Amino acid sequence: VFPIGLFQKSKKRVRADPVKIWMIGSDNNEIILPQGYVPLEKNEEVRTCIHKIADMVSSMTIMLMENGDNGDVRIRDELAKKIDVTPNNHMTRKNFIYKIVTDMLVRGNAVVYPETSNKLIENLVIWDMNKVHFEKIGNSYAIRYGVSTFEPDEVLHFPCIPDDDNPFIGRGMISLIEGVITNLNQANA
Repeated sequence: VFPIGLFQKSKKRVRADPVKIWMIGSDNNEIILPQGYVPLEKNEEVRTCIHKIADMVSSMTIMLMENGDNGDVRIRDELAKKIDVTPNNHMTRKNFIYKIVTDMLVRGNAVVYPETSNKLIENLVIWDMNKVHFEKIGNSYAIRYGVSTFEPDEVLHFPCIPDDDNPFIGRGMISLIEGVITNLNQANA
């Protein structure tokens, strides 16, 4: 004796994937996202990993080295002091490096503009990566920040995980871990 409905098709619950929709509002050009949507870089697990990496790297000493006959020799001059002790006039060295590493991991690139006076570096300014655009020009590239365009040798550009087609542009870690986060969210659900 078989239970009733044993050979009938069962109704499986189909779980819809969250839809990521970006729409531009007509009044103030703000981005509207579905309720409950969290960008990947704001995901708790991702932020924890990024914080751990950026915290470790920002605690390390930066040493300028010079090649010598008997191996590398550490340089101790004003440039080394500027880079390792006071790179930015408005933030600590740790926060400066932390921000660069965070931008590299999340956005794939970090760009720092050296402000100079009398051919000496006065300040290193981290650019907002939302305003930075890379333009391929033949075998090279240009960096556009707002309305100004800069050559690669005018700024400090730090790419993370070079793109296959355009190796001067970094891809960052976010594109690599999207699948991991999806699996984590499904496991948590």
